Amino acid sequence: DVFAVLDAYDASIGDSHPTGPSPSGPAELTVTDVRVHRGDRVLAPVSLAAAAGDIVLIEGPSGSGKSSVFAALRGAAGYDGTVVMQGSDARALSPADWLAWAGQQPGLIAGTIAQNVALGQPHDAAASMDLIRRALDLACADDLDPATELGVQGAGLSGGQAQRVAIARAIHRFLSGRERGANTVIALDEPTSALDSETEQRLWASLRLLADEGALVLLISHRRSAREIANHIVTIGSEATA
Repeated sequence: DVFAVLDAYDASIGDSHPTGPSPSGPAELTVTDVRVHRGDRVLAPVSLAAAAGDIVLIEGPSGSGKSSVFAALRGAAGYDGTVVMQGSDARALSPADWLAWAGQQPGLIAGTIAQNVALGQPHDAAASMDLIRRALDLACADDLDPATELGVQGAGLSGGQAQRVAIARAIHRFLSGRERGANTVIALDEPTSALDSETEQRLWASLRLLADEGALVLLISHRRSAREIANHIVTIGSEATA
């Protein structure tokens, strides 16, 4: 069955996004009346505008489509409306060039923690252990040794540790992109769901620090404490149409 799927794969799908230069200059994102397609439904419209230094908190009831908005931004779901990053339609950009995303599943691989944090980055950026350690520190994972070997799907870490490594990966993508003069939006989906309240407060402080250094952070969280660091709050309703 696996080989049948591989044989049917259309390689052109992987080239559906251009591979031009990453957006440069201070980050600026505008989402206008975006209605994400979920099967045969279209979710309620979402609009937001944010720039470097902002933390945008996206709230809403379960099933309202908060994670679906992130799926649209990263090219994993279709949508109506417009997403503009640095003056360019996001459909004309490769999501990997402007979005550093950590979802609710850590998505770790067999290898060292350092390799997981730097996954997908250019070799020169991935080789910077100082950058990896700073990303781990900001993700409240400074207690983890970057040289630690993990098993398949990150075996060897607790749920909270795996979540923090995934957050460190998103932060590392932002930090390494900034070193190359590129702008990367940090998008975190329920990043504290497996963390205790003390670690959660540390992470919120890290995100506020990154925003103050020029990051644009999109945050999905059901924790009320997230409101304390947000510049803008976007509430998504449960309305959907067929």
